[in-house]
Amino acid sequence: CLAGSVISSIVKRDGRVVPFLRDKISFAIYRAAVAVGGRDRALAEAVTEDVVAIIDRAVPGVGAEAIQDAGGGCAFAGRCPHVMPRCRQQRPPLLLTDSGRAAACYLYEEATLLSQEQVAELSHGGA
Repeated sequence: CLAGSVISSIVKRDGRVVPFLRDKISFAIYRAAVAVGGRDRALAEAVTEDVVAIIDRAVPGVGAEAIQDAGGGCAFAGRCPHVMPRCRQQRPPLLLTDSGRAAACYLYEEATLLSQEQVAELSHGGA
Protein backbone atom coordinates (compact mmCIF):
# COMPACT_ATOMS: atom_id res chain seq x y z
CA CYS A 1 0.00 0.00 0.00
CA LEU A 2 1.25 3.47 -0.80
CA ALA A 3 0.13 5.06 2.43
CA GLY A 4 3.47 4.12 4.00
CA SER A 5 5.62 5.52 1.19
CA VAL A 6 8.85 7.14 2.34
CA ILE A 7 8.90 9.53 -0.63
CA SER A 8 8.23 13.12 0.45
CA SER A 9 9.78 15.12 -2.40
CA ILE A 10 11.38 14.69 -5.80
CA VAL A 11 14.01 16.57 -7.77
CA LYS A 12 12.67 17.91 -11.07
CA ARG A 13 14.76 17.95 -14.25
CA ASP A 14 15.49 21.65 -13.71
CA GLY A 15 16.84 20.96 -10.20
CA ARG A 16 13.82 22.19 -8.22
CA VAL A 17 12.78 20.07 -5.24
CA VAL A 18 9.01 19.71 -5.12
CA PRO A 19 6.61 17.72 -2.93
CA PHE A 20 5.96 14.17 -4.13
CA LEU A 21 2.33 13.84 -5.18
CA ARG A 22 1.29 10.24 -5.85
CA ASP A 23 -1.74 11.41 -7.86
CA LYS A 24 0.53 13.25 -10.31
CA ILE A 25 2.45 10.02 -10.97
CA SER A 26 -0.79 8.10 -11.42
CA PHE A 27 -2.20 10.73 -13.78
CA ALA A 28 1.01 10.77 -15.86
CA ILE A 29 0.88 6.98 -16.19
CA TYR A 30 -2.79 7.14 -17.16
CA ARG A 31 -2.12 9.88 -19.76
CA ALA A 32 0.68 7.77 -21.26
CA ALA A 33 -1.73 4.83 -21.55
CA VAL A 34 -4.42 7.02 -23.12
CA ALA A 35 -1.88 8.23 -25.68
CA VAL A 36 -1.62 4.66 -26.99
CA GLY A 37 -5.31 3.76 -26.72
CA GLY A 38 -5.63 2.67 -23.07
CA ARG A 39 -8.41 3.77 -20.75
CA ASP A 40 -7.92 1.68 -17.61
CA ARG A 41 -7.55 3.89 -14.53
CA ALA A 42 -7.35 0.85 -12.23
CA LEU A 43 -4.34 -0.43 -14.18
CA ALA A 44 -2.72 3.02 -13.99
CA GLU A 45 -3.19 2.92 -10.21
CA ALA A 46 -1.65 -0.56 -10.04
CA VAL A 47 1.34 0.57 -12.10
CA THR A 48 1.65 3.61 -9.82
CA GLU A 49 1.89 1.28 -6.81
CA ASP A 50 4.65 -0.67 -8.56
CA VAL A 51 6.54 2.53 -9.43
CA VAL A 52 6.31 3.94 -5.92
CA ALA A 53 7.42 0.61 -4.41
CA ILE A 54 10.47 0.57 -6.70
CA ILE A 55 11.32 4.16 -5.82
CA ASP A 56 10.89 3.48 -2.10
CA ARG A 57 13.58 0.79 -2.43
CA ALA A 58 15.90 3.08 -4.43
CA VAL A 59 18.56 5.47 -3.26
CA PRO A 60 17.16 8.61 -1.55
CA GLY A 61 16.97 11.79 -3.62
CA VAL A 62 15.53 10.30 -6.78
CA GLY A 63 14.80 12.63 -9.68
CA ALA A 64 11.99 12.76 -12.22
CA GLU A 65 14.05 10.58 -14.60
CA ALA A 66 14.24 7.80 -12.01
CA ILE A 67 10.48 7.83 -11.64
CA GLN A 68 9.98 7.59 -15.39
CA ASP A 69 12.58 4.86 -15.76
CA ALA A 70 11.73 2.86 -12.62
CA GLY A 71 12.18 -0.84 -13.18
CA GLY A 72 14.02 -0.53 -16.48
CA GLY A 73 11.59 -2.71 -18.43
CA CYS A 74 8.09 -2.34 -19.76
CA ALA A 75 5.63 -1.04 -17.18
CA PHE A 76 3.13 -3.71 -18.25
CA ALA A 77 5.51 -6.71 -18.13
CA GLY A 78 3.95 -8.01 -14.92
CA ARG A 79 0.44 -8.00 -16.39
CA CYS A 80 0.86 -8.61 -20.11
CA PRO A 81 -0.17 -11.99 -21.51
CA HIS A 82 2.48 -11.58 -24.27
CA VAL A 83 5.43 -10.76 -22.00
CA MET A 84 8.88 -11.80 -23.25
CA PRO A 85 12.11 -11.95 -21.20
CA ARG A 86 13.43 -8.72 -22.72
CA CYS A 87 10.23 -6.91 -21.68
CA ARG A 88 11.43 -7.16 -18.09
CA GLN A 89 14.93 -5.96 -18.95
CA GLN A 90 14.52 -3.04 -21.34
CA ARG A 91 11.75 -0.58 -22.07
CA PRO A 92 10.48 -1.09 -25.63
CA PRO A 93 10.79 1.86 -28.04
CA LEU A 94 7.75 3.88 -29.08
CA LEU A 95 6.64 2.67 -32.51
CA LEU A 96 4.01 3.68 -35.04
CA THR A 97 1.79 0.67 -35.85
CA ASP A 98 0.10 -0.14 -39.17
CA SER A 99 -3.16 1.23 -37.74
CA GLY A 100 -1.48 4.61 -37.15
CA ARG A 101 -1.35 4.29 -33.36
CA ALA A 102 1.72 4.62 -31.20
CA ALA A 103 2.73 1.61 -29.13
CA ALA A 104 5.72 0.86 -26.94
CA CYS A 105 5.72 -2.91 -27.34
CA TYR A 106 8.07 -5.51 -28.76
CA LEU A 107 5.08 -7.16 -30.47
CA TYR A 108 5.28 -4.34 -33.02
CA GLU A 109 8.96 -4.72 -33.91
CA GLU A 110 8.21 -4.44 -37.61
CA ALA A 111 6.51 -1.06 -37.07
CA THR A 112 8.17 2.29 -37.74
CA LEU A 113 10.34 3.66 -34.94
CA LEU A 114 9.15 7.14 -33.99
CA SER A 115 11.69 9.95 -34.03
CA GLN A 116 12.33 12.02 -30.91
CA GLU A 117 10.39 14.86 -32.55
CA GLN A 118 7.37 12.60 -33.14
CA VAL A 119 7.48 11.35 -29.55
CA ALA A 120 7.66 14.94 -28.28
CA GLU A 121 4.70 15.89 -30.46
CA LEU A 122 2.64 12.98 -29.11
CA SER A 123 3.49 13.80 -25.51
CA HIS A 124 2.45 17.43 -25.99
CA GLY A 125 -1.01 16.58 -27.31
CA GLY A 126 -0.15 16.57 -31.01
CA ALA A 127 -1.52 14.15 -33.61
